[in-house]
Amino acid sequence: MTRTGEKTAFVFAGGGSLGAIQVGMLRVLLATGVQPDFVIGSSAGAINAGYFAGAPNEEGVERLANIWSGLRGRDVFPFTFTSDFDML
Repeated sequence: MTRTGEKTAFVFAGGGSLGAIQVGMLRVLLATGVQPDFVIGSSAGAINAGYFAGAPNEEGVERLANIWSGLRGRDVFPFTFTSDFDML
């Protein structure tokens, strides 16, 4: 992909499950040859942006996919409405 004087940014929105969706978007963007000049994100998107910035290739995206695939709700939110409120 040849560009002159243009910059490409990947902007990762925040919002829990959007983080997992962003992995699929990264797969497609890299597969089609789109490479960012910089990345930025908010909340879950900031985690993805930081991880991707450290490994901006297909292998890095697959490692990120494995992280998201392994997460469960209880890993992120260990308390439920039925939890013992004495802990608060």
